[in-house]
Amino acid sequence: RRFESTLPKLCNMMISVQQEVQKNGKIYTAFGRPLYIPRSHSYMGVNYLIQGTAAEMLKRAQVRVHDFLRKDTSDEVRLLLPIHDEIIFEFPRKRLGEAPAIVKNIIHLMTDFPGRFKVPLLADVSIATVDWAHKTKWEGWKVA
Repeated sequence: RRFESTLPKLCNMMISVQQEVQKNGKIYTAFGRPLYIPRSHSYMGVNYLIQGTAAEMLKRAQVRVHDFLRKDTSDEVRLLLPIHDEIIFEFPRKRLGEAPAIVKNIIHLMTDFPGRFKVPLLADVSIATVDWAHKTKWEGWKVA
């Protein structure tokens, strides 16, 4: 009851997605891709919707960012690896001075999906110079 009173819109979304799956056997991501779900497993609809939309966002972001880096950095700053909801980049030391502006553009490309979402999308940035285990949050891009 506390969940329902605290997040009524989320509860309504869960119910409406479940009803849509029961009726049609599918739901559509925020980008319009159908996700087919057995009607008997309609409770899985919200997870499909969230995970499917997130996957599409990351894939679209990867393409947009890759194209930007190839064009604007002559492929010197590279997209190395996507991991779940993260994208790992490599900056050569000679381009670190440009990092704030480049990262600001990357964040824009990763979070700007006009007309798709009612809430702003955010991204965190971390930096590591030795290995991924020693990364730290980086706010330096906000000064660009």
